[in-house]
Amino acid sequence: MHEIAAEGPHQYLSVGVSSSSRQTVYATTWGSPSALSSWHVEQDYNLSFGNRRLITATGSYVHVQPPPYSTQSAPGFGSVPGVGRWLGSAGGPTGELHRLDAQTGEIKERVKELIFLPGGEQELKNADKSRKALRYGAHSFDCSPNQAAAANEPQQEQQQQVAFIADLGANAVQAYSFPSLEHLYSIQSKDDGDGPRHSIPHPNFPLVFTVTEHTNFVDVYRIPSYTSTSTSEELQKQVRHVERVDMLTPSQAVHRHDWRGDTLRFSSNLEYVFATTRGKTTQSKGLLVAYRLKIDVVGGEYEVKLEEVARMTTRTSGGKANAIELAPEPLGEIDLMILTDDEEGWMDVISFNPKGNEFKVEATTQLPMLEDGQAQGASHAIWLL
Repeated sequence: MHEIAAEGPHQYLSVGVSSSSRQTVYATTWGSPSALSSWHVEQDYNLSFGNRRLITATGSYVHVQPPPYSTQSAPGFGSVPGVGRWLGSAGGPTGELHRLDAQTGEIKERVKELIFLPGGEQELKNADKSRKALRYGAHSFDCSPNQAAAANEPQQEQQQQVAFIADLGANAVQAYSFPSLEHLYSIQSKDDGDGPRHSIPHPNFPLVFTVTEHTNFVDVYRIPSYTSTSTSEELQKQVRHVERVDMLTPSQAVHRHDWRGDTLRFSSNLEYVFATTRGKTTQSKGLLVAYRLKIDVVGGEYEVKLEEVARMTTRTSGGKANAIELAPEPLGEIDLMILTDDEEGWMDVISFNPKGNEFKVEATTQLPMLEDGQAQGASHAIWLL
């Protein structure tokens, strides 16, 4: 195991590749000042510091485009992989788009800042920009599939994708053209107070899946085509809710607010959706749930069905994490995912076998304790190539 000093606590990670095929890890942090950082991956998988870029508010999520490898799940969602050119990020009242250096992978200049406040720049002046703002601000950044012809053309600037950013404060997912980041439409959550935390686009259908932090539901929305050139008003009219499932059992749902909806990922074959929720306190264990996904097109309309097939209670509440990330490739039909625990610092590699519809812990480790004897929480883990 390699251990290095980072930029601060509770980091979210993403990986990209440079033109020399070198991997670079990008990180957010709860540290001060607010910043994004890059870290070079050496041949022995040690890390060396690349650079940092200051941002306006504490970041929560980073996303590289083009993605480093081909996958139907995160981070690619069916995109053609390539050299990383863009780093999208979001957290609290703001989001950003930075260029990436194709040769070194380091973070270059910021080309766009998004403000998720009704009052815009004026309201931002006095807004909370600390990690506390993540509770009621933006929390994710993922893109629809790119177009193969543009995946490795650095000069390509016109809209090729749609970026989806879950915005707890607006109780909606915001859709933007990418990489221009012009607002296209909003996906308003089904009920007041849902607080969508993560949103992921389906690679093959105009559907967005969300997990709600405050109410612990997985929702599916029919949205406009990713390549539509209609006006924002016309796009907005095409958004509608098509499916909802409850992550909690009936007995748990009586105490719905004892959990916090967390992460959402497709299986590698797109036949399942995996979702996690974490306990609000140590008294409530976290959950990992698998749903079989069925999509039918009837008369031009999309009929979506999510059926629960497996459920696993995690060893702790998950703390501020309980996040999952799928391995780049499955083992035959079996998907592997890494689950991070912020409460006690556990990291579990979990398999999902569709033949038996079951989760299984395949490997586990616990991060070393801190000098004061406290647990070193694991906030997020990714798979390197």
